[in-house]
Amino acid sequence: MSRIVLHFEAAASLGAGHAVRGLALAEALAASGAQCLVATHAATLESVPAAAAYPVLGLDGSNSLAERLRAEGPAGFDGLVVDNYALTDADERACRPFARRILAIDDLPNRRHDADLLLDQTIGREAAAYANLLPPAARVLAGPAYALLRPQFPAWRARSLARRRDSLRRVLISVGATDPNNVTATMLDGLAKAGLPVEVDAVLGRSAPARDAVAAHIARLPLKARLHVQVDEMAELMARADLVLGAAGSSALERCALGLPSLVVIDADNQRDIARNLEAAGACRRLGDSGRVSPGMVARALAALAADAAGLLRMADAAAAICDGNGAARAARAFQEMLGG
Repeated sequence: MSRIVLHFEAAASLGAGHAVRGLALAEALAASGAQCLVATHAATLESVPAAAAYPVLGLDGSNSLAERLRAEGPAGFDGLVVDNYALTDADERACRPFARRILAIDDLPNRRHDADLLLDQTIGREAAAYANLLPPAARVLAGPAYALLRPQFPAWRARSLARRRDSLRRVLISVGATDPNNVTATMLDGLAKAGLPVEVDAVLGRSAPARDAVAAHIARLPLKARLHVQVDEMAELMARADLVLGAAGSSALERCALGLPSLVVIDADNQRDIARNLEAAGACRRLGDSGRVSPGMVARALAALAADAAGLLRMADAAAAICDGNGAARAARAFQEMLGG
């Protein structure tokens, strides 16, 4: 049995995307027979409680990832998965004595990695983007075929695609688990301004700074809306929606797996390529940078989609063609093969 450590971080300021995709990979690795452990800080466990389902190697300001791995004993681990922008190739190299193989997860080909396998699930990404950023023998898994999604998404895919329709009756707002800039409130105001007869589901994590403010905001608006906090069955909620108002983060590929059209904002620099490529493929429409998006912009975009039934269906078909939801299983298989498992 392979013993694999996964390292990722989550917090109100960082969001939860890295942790969510790391846990999706952990679940797929465990299904393939691996023993998975998580190396992370306490803030991650608070933001993403599901991480505590695995044995945790606690990190704090007094120890690095390599030092924590070394503390577990000389036998080390078969594999290490790292998904953390703050780590350098030197940090990865320092982990080499304690892990036979390293898988690095990234979505910006702008820094070096000392890894044996690199995964970048960004739409449009090709392995050549990392040609000069990895050791010569390293392998790259590139594109949405390797999107790290939880099993609930491929499980709901057929049902979600079957119910795609050419009208807006239910809208989902999902800007990220923590939504530190409270873009959710802007989306809600835009929906109220549009005046469409729709039901609204808004989703936030329990550590979202604006959670209580959003709940109070919903109560004041002329909307049939509900706030969901710390949702476990996100795929089911998405499958019931006709449109998502969200960010172009890792959840964008979750929406694609379910053939869900979206209006997206860019809430971080690493989302620019994702948003641009999704729109070029016809899977979404961009609203712009989250800090510059107004309720009026949201309302106008909603009105345009509500009047374009055929366009809504085309967007759904384009999204579904990007990602089938089985990327975590493919990635787990590739890493296990590298480990000899």
